[in-house]
Amino acid sequence: MLGSADRLRFSHRISDRGAGLRLALTLSLLYFQEDRRARRTRRNQEARSPMNWQEVCSHPALKDLPFKLETDRWGHIVMTPASNRHSWLQSEIQGLMRTLGCDGYAVIECSIATSGGVKVADVAWASRDFLHRHGTANPYPEAPEIVVEVLSESNSRAEMDEKKQLYFARGASEFWLCQGGGDMLFFEPSGVIEHSRLIPGFPARVELPF
Repeated sequence: MLGSADRLRFSHRISDRGAGLRLALTLSLLYFQEDRRARRTRRNQEARSPMNWQEVCSHPALKDLPFKLETDRWGHIVMTPASNRHSWLQSEIQGLMRTLGCDGYAVIECSIATSGGVKVADVAWASRDFLHRHGTANPYPEAPEIVVEVLSESNSRAEMDEKKQLYFARGASEFWLCQGGGDMLFFEPSGVIEHSRLIPGFPARVELPF
């Protein structure tokens, strides 16, 4: 049978063990909460962190989408739905550029790094000098000499005006806007021009072959 002194020592040991257990539980809880906060912070940072253009181009979830992909000035992905009429106008413009242009090449879907993000011109015409400098860089660090956008139902004229300024700021000599009906508008940095100076024979209206 325990004496009073033994009972007191035993009570102190039980009390010390309880305090130690409470301290261990408190520390474990604090560690768990801190770890959870850290993991949540990492997830939030990853969710906010934009992909670079190469990552956008190679991401498996973004392949085979029926959209034109670009990025905004914050690096967020912007998707524009495609239409068959839009695609046919692109093709006709490219064909005419190849036929009428000299000392250069026309390409569809040309990615260009701008201050407003990576923009993908519907059609572009690049001189041999431009291609000598940049080859197949993705995206191009400067705009080819002629950049063309085809206006569609999902685009506003204000958006096209903003893109025009972004392309000029990256060195484009001309910006062409093909309206939905095929009518062409030609621009230099100084404003509207009657016809292209780089491909002067390009028609004022693009007609589809059917």
